Amino acid sequence: MGIRYAAVHMLIHFLFPFTVLYFFGMSLLQFIIVLASAVIIDLDHLSLVKRYGIRGTFRKVVLKGFGKVRKYPLHNFAILTVSVLSAFVFLYEGFFIGGMFSLAIFFHLIWDLLEDVVIFKVGIDHWKV
Repeated sequence: MGIRYAAVHMLIHFLFPFTVLYFFGMSLLQFIIVLASAVIIDLDHLSLVKRYGIRGTFRKVVLKGFGKVRKYPLHNFAILTVSVLSAFVFLYEGFFIGGMFSLAIFFHLIWDLLEDVVIFKVGIDHWKV
């Protein structure tokens, strides 16, 4: 799963906010908020950067492949559930920006979960709280 799939993984996460921008016709501020949600949910990956540095993390993850599947504090079923429920509440109440922020987190996590199950075939144990 070396560099090719790592690039696809990052590209999908990077393109999702642009897809939301296209379908919902968001303003620049709304787009930045959705883009921020894609970054915020991956803050739990900073432990790798802390351990290996930026270059070391890039080499380890992108050039050599993902390696072992890790348990990240923000990548679990509780956050997944909270994000989809808050998206429904925010959108129902007419708070579009909050709804898009939560929905972007939800789709980010759904993609990561599907990768774990379908592509990496590691199951869902590390997604349990």
